[in-house]
Amino acid sequence: MPWYRKAQDIFEIGEFAWDNAYELCGIPDQDFDPEKFTTGLWRFDVARERFGASNAGDLKAASNLTLLLHANAVRIQLINNGSAVDHIALKAIDGPSAQLKATHYVIACGAIENIRLLMSSSDVMPNGIGNDYDQLGRFFMEHPNGRIGKVEIAQPFRLWSTHQKRFMKMGPPLAPVLRLADTLQEAEETLNSIATFKLQRPPQKGVPLGNKLYHHIKHSMSPNRTARALNHNYRQIRAWFHRVARTQVEMAMANAGMTKLFLMIRGEQAPNPESRVVLSDRRDELGQQGADLSWQLSALDKHTARVFARVFNDEASRLYDGFVVPSEWLSELGHAWPVDPTVGNHPIAGYHHMGGTRMSDDPKRGVVDPHCGVHGTNNLHIAGSSVFCTAGWANPTFTITALALRLADKLDRTIGCR
Repeated sequence: MPWYRKAQDIFEIGEFAWDNAYELCGIPDQDFDPEKFTTGLWRFDVARERFGASNAGDLKAASNLTLLLHANAVRIQLINNGSAVDHIALKAIDGPSAQLKATHYVIACGAIENIRLLMSSSDVMPNGIGNDYDQLGRFFMEHPNGRIGKVEIAQPFRLWSTHQKRFMKMGPPLAPVLRLADTLQEAEETLNSIATFKLQRPPQKGVPLGNKLYHHIKHSMSPNRTARALNHNYRQIRAWFHRVARTQVEMAMANAGMTKLFLMIRGEQAPNPESRVVLSDRRDELGQQGADLSWQLSALDKHTARVFARVFNDEASRLYDGFVVPSEWLSELGHAWPVDPTVGNHPIAGYHHMGGTRMSDDPKRGVVDPHCGVHGTNNLHIAGSSVFCTAGWANPTFTITALALRLADKLDRTIGCR
């Protein structure tokens, strides 16, 4: 908790208060049965690119820090008995090789790449570093998104507007979300997922132009300065529209019957050992094996979506004299969720890669210990969401930052690098 408070200050997202989302958003209580629903809260960081190169001036100016660019880590080299790292092998594309030697090493390459690098460093440990018990790469998680039902009530716009991003007079934008009550989660044996609301035209009409533009910029262009500038400009225009005009436009379209109200789920994925990252047969320019992802959901994920639709239907009947028409995929056999591009800018999941080097007291059940140290390798540490043992429903960056601060403090006290 102390590190969450420090992360709160870094992101400049207001006071450390998270309970009673409606009150914090300045919204009257919505009278949902507290035995069925409670609220979660989204806080939005308004910085354009908080961790981008333009904000790295403190790193460049630090006298006790050396930054190596284009120095790709191609192997974590262990000592002969595997109990410690001897060095990191570095290589530039079409350039020199080098060795980086240190007292302690922190791998912070993103969830999938953390796994790939540990797996491919297999000259001393044939199964990869931290993989004595076949845990490395397993339990990969995301936040699956999906439309779970159409909400038929008399005033859909009012319910939608209550749960949208709110631009506060003081502090960052906020948005309340619906969460199944803890007691109901326990009784129904569900996950800690949330639901939001979306006003949209009939899905069979396809993806709106604005969403097509977003996906073209994000997925079809190289991540160079031009594409990043386009992305920032698009997001800036979109933010202006949301702040100034969106409410009026959505109200007019809803009142004219042009859009319908849908219940959308953002799922907490159940940890699944068959959801995993493995090494690929493909090799890159450095001769490194790539990573192949087999993202697998389970019966519990779909069960949670079904319960959400059913329970909200009960509340829609009680509060609004309405009902929910469940999405067809909820009744289909199997664990898969549909890939529906009309769901929004994130039609499959949240781009939130988690798990694969999961944290555990027991090395038979995870890869790192509670302090993010790799089991069995004394001076190797992992930073990032690959250490998550569960995924929750919330964006992972807040917890990534809190864990990074905690690990940095531990290393400061261990090796005195202040």
